[in-house]
Amino acid sequence: TFLSDVMNADPQVVHHVHESGLAGSFFRLLMGKEGDREGRREPPLEPSGELVMALPNVLTALSLTEAGAKEVKEANPFPALLSLFTSPKYAMPDSRCLLNEMSAMVGTGLDELMRHNPTLRPVCLGAVVRAMERVAELGKRLLSDEDDAAPTDSADGRRGFDAETRRTHLVQYGYNLAQLLEQILHNEDHVAPFVASDGFDALLEMARWAVAPGGRSLVAHVTCIGGAGASATGSTTAGTLAALAKQVVSNTNDPHELIKKISSQLELQLKHHCQCVRSFTLEVHEFTCDNLLGSIPPLPLYKLGDSAEDVQTVHSVSRLFRSTLHVEWLTNCLADSIKA
Repeated sequence: TFLSDVMNADPQVVHHVHESGLAGSFFRLLMGKEGDREGRREPPLEPSGELVMALPNVLTALSLTEAGAKEVKEANPFPALLSLFTSPKYAMPDSRCLLNEMSAMVGTGLDELMRHNPTLRPVCLGAVVRAMERVAELGKRLLSDEDDAAPTDSADGRRGFDAETRRTHLVQYGYNLAQLLEQILHNEDHVAPFVASDGFDALLEMARWAVAPGGRSLVAHVTCIGGAGASATGSTTAGTLAALAKQVVSNTNDPHELIKKISSQLELQLKHHCQCVRSFTLEVHEFTCDNLLGSIPPLPLYKLGDSAEDVQTVHSVSRLFRSTLHVEWLTNCLADSIKA
């Protein structure tokens, strides 16, 4: 904060900050000594909300001059900055530093940075998209691990707890990036480079893999609500991503291409949905809703224990609920985009 205040008060100081090595020290503080340009390593910063909030302001101040902006672009600290929002070190229950709309405030800071320095827009938005892709990949990997997991027993309890912790972190990552992205994409100037960086594809992938919970927790939640509808998860992230998809389609030069991408995703998801349904009705030659319901045991969830059969039942129901939620999300997203 002190560094950004000094440079904002007198932009001529920016040159001396870069020449003296202060800027380099700041980049090493954020990126580590080896210079993490991909945002893949554990961030070295302490999990402090005030520190995280100050980072975009310092980057903006370091870019007040043309030469300064060039130095920032060359250093490219944005992947390291975005990695804060996809690291368990900064997520609950380990840290509370990203609570209180911290991700939205960082998004506002990045929006201001790109508005004043259009040359930094491609690298900054590219880092945002790579962070979204990382969250989608983490979600895909978690679902794969849950699918491959054997029935839990006393020796396997730790793996079940690890999956629950990973799911908790994943939901936070998705929420943080959705809030950050909302502040960036309200500026129409950022939409075209966002799409050019494959941002719309990353948005659809993140909605697929990193929004809804999974496993027994999803089944319990949906059955308590009374149906696997869009409101079943109570997900702010799902609503935010849907609004962002509509906003991007409305402000792009080629909305038909993006609508085709949503339609393609919906077609793939419907095929997956059919596979989920067939997992219940393998012994039935003709599919009906009655046959599907008849394949699900009419038992309260607490009576389904840790046997292989019960675990498989809960897993199949969870896959069906997740697929239903995503089909509904894509359908609503497609309809809203066409209307826009």
